[in-house]
Amino acid sequence: MKIKFELNIGYEKEDNPEGCTDHCDRFADTIEIPDKLDRDDILGFDRKSFGEAIFYLYILAFAKSVEYGDSWQKRGEIRGPISNIDRKYDRVMNSIERWISTGKNDPWARIDGSADLAVYTLLYLSTFLKKHYPEDYMRWWHEELQAYINRYRPLHAVEKVA
Repeated sequence: MKIKFELNIGYEKEDNPEGCTDHCDRFADTIEIPDKLDRDDILGFDRKSFGEAIFYLYILAFAKSVEYGDSWQKRGEIRGPISNIDRKYDRVMNSIERWISTGKNDPWARIDGSADLAVYTLLYLSTFLKKHYPEDYMRWWHEELQAYINRYRPLHAVEKVA
């Protein structure tokens, strides 16, 4: 089964009466997995929910950037992104510890904290680490990320079968 991924982000200025896109970011890829894996219980995650969460976390990053700008990174790596990641992790863990100690499960802090943790870690990876450590980032990009995904790209999948 081929799975096609595509995300298009268009940037339109308000003073553009035709609503033409002034700039567009486009991300697309295709992978191929065996048909027998075409079930969420076998894949191990809810595909629709995962995609929806990633999509809205992307929008949330834009919305929060309007208010906070680059505050998440302006104090350097340790006091910036790492301290934000630590704070969100602590929030998730405190919620779990309260649940264990009191027996009362209030998942709100874990849900909100996990979302913020996901955004901060993606910002850290995609922006801070990429900018400050470009050679290492590109090595990871090609040797880890792309090398793993390549096993499931259609051309590579055909080569494996042949």
